Amino acid sequence: AKRLELPELTMVCDALPFLGECRLVHVQGLLARMESERPAGARRGGRRGRAVQPAPATDEAEPGWMALAGYIDRMPPTTALVLEDGDLRATNPLLAALIPKAKLHAFPRLSDRALQGWIGERARRRGVLFEAAALRLLAESAPTDVAEDRQWHALWTLSAEIEKLSLYASAERISEAEVRRLVPAALESRIYVLTDAVADRRFGEAVAALEDLLASGRPAPVLLAAIAGRYRQLLLLREMSDASVPAPTIQDRLGIRNELQFRRLREQATRTSPARLEAAYQRILATDRAIKRGKNDDITALEMLVAELAG
Repeated sequence: AKRLELPELTMVCDALPFLGECRLVHVQGLLARMESERPAGARRGGRRGRAVQPAPATDEAEPGWMALAGYIDRMPPTTALVLEDGDLRATNPLLAALIPKAKLHAFPRLSDRALQGWIGERARRRGVLFEAAALRLLAESAPTDVAEDRQWHALWTLSAEIEKLSLYASAERISEAEVRRLVPAALESRIYVLTDAVADRRFGEAVAALEDLLASGRPAPVLLAAIAGRYRQLLLLREMSDASVPAPTIQDRLGIRNELQFRRLREQATRTSPARLEAAYQRILATDRAIKRGKNDDITALEMLVAELAG
């Protein structure tokens, strides 16, 4: 909807469906324009912190688009118009005009517990159950769609993974091992577990994660790069924190969109001295050189590095 105009939209909606009973028109971000393109006077607050006044529900709020509510009454019955947006204010003028003529569905981000419940219910519909550890692992590895600086679970992807697990699982109860073997995202989450355990010096957990990843066929150089990436983030975060750089700026520079992940990194960087972080990074560099110069095979070198950093 960024450059969309009302005549363009109505032209598409007026077209007859081809080889189907219905024509689906999907528009992203139209309602949000009513909030981002309000008149300058409507966006400015008054003096001494007076609250910002919402845009009036008139054509002045966004010239032309308020006529969409009137067009809906004469839109062909063979057209289904879907407007997809992120968070909206209750004072959004076009939303208020369309509510009496549309079906409104809200899809809030699921909490971890709610997501596990969603997965469990979806699996039961397909006649399978998850072990508790398997359910937790699949929920933790759920991919996310980033929209308007917030995280939203990609439930379509999860649904496909549940269907795959139900078809290939060896029994009616899906195990943690089967999730790790069949779900690529679960394996990626084990890489995060490895780097997290190494940074926290949780020796047993780090070694177990490393063994799982190597056994699943993950190349040692890929795992070494992941550990190096974690320590690079910690070094940069510690340096910027010591320089009093604001947390949102640090998060933006590191390119971390997940709030939980950022808080975790900040905790690790805060309780680790800069000298130790630099020493760890130099040890990673030495391991990389040893592998490339043929002094050690990659798996042995990686095992020695993890044992040293996490031990």
